Amino acid sequence: MEKKMIIETERIYMRELNQADFNSLCGILQDDETMYAYEGAFSDREVQEWLDKQIARYQKYKFGLWAVVSKETGQMIGQCGITMQQWKETEVLEIGYLFNKLYWHQGYAAEAAEACRKYAFETLNADEVCSIIRDTNTASQNVALRNGMKRADSFTKNYRGVDMLHYRYIVKNDILRLNEEAADEFWRLRIELFRELGEVCEDDDVSELKSASEQYYLSHINKDLICWGVFREEKLAAIGSLCLFTRIPYKENLSGSEGYILNIYTCLKFRKHGFAKRILDKIVAYSRENNIKRLWLNSSEQGKKLYAECGFTEKGNEMELFL
Repeated sequence: MEKKMIIETERIYMRELNQADFNSLCGILQDDETMYAYEGAFSDREVQEWLDKQIARYQKYKFGLWAVVSKETGQMIGQCGITMQQWKETEVLEIGYLFNKLYWHQGYAAEAAEACRKYAFETLNADEVCSIIRDTNTASQNVALRNGMKRADSFTKNYRGVDMLHYRYIVKNDILRLNEEAADEFWRLRIELFRELGEVCEDDDVSELKSASEQYYLSHINKDLICWGVFREEKLAAIGSLCLFTRIPYKENLSGSEGYILNIYTCLKFRKHGFAKRILDKIVAYSRENNIKRLWLNSSEQGKKLYAECGFTEKGNEMELFL
């Protein structure tokens, strides 16, 4: 049976569960310690029902809980994925994870959950995702916190005849694609960047530059200029832009479609929050989806490490990435 990989990270990959995974599932779902949040181990029948439910989810939603496989050993070590769950009177998109106890305390759950969050935002275009966790399950709560989530509310569920208090941890997709309404914020970060680089002084008259920049932005945004940003305290805290163009095809790029990345910039107050990396990931994902074959940029010395980690290589005074 073909086992299609859905998500890949440094140490693991995720694929759909199938009947051949029954024994591996039993190793997780029939262990009392692993299943304490479910009031005990599952029977063979309950394991099969669990497996059937995931397969049904794949058919209905194209996602569900996936098998987590160690790239080193090829063994299934747990489950992680995205499901629709009932929360009070509505359905919510949830990231769930459950691992064989042999692989606890090694960071696998956090690695898988973070990858699922990225998948939910970049592939499913979700506005937010959550993790619903029993109040006594502090380990899973810590994974949710590491995944950028915050506790939002609580609800008591009845499962196996037991009332169980659950917390809902949520994280919103705060990497937003900008539109015409963000013109003022676009200019605010751009002039902040110019001043930080010493290209503009505080007492310089920038009225003409501001007018030209805002006119350019309004004329090109979401045409051949795509911008993403993160808002904090109702203001733009970080931004990244992609200028699109087509050149004459060449050997490495037969379509000629390219994108120039400019001004991935974060306000001083909000640095070291990973915004630049997340915006760059968004730019790369967008480029792949839209058949943009080459990305290139001029990087500062400080930025080269980030771009190199994402696969960019130096070419003269530039850095480039072929997709």
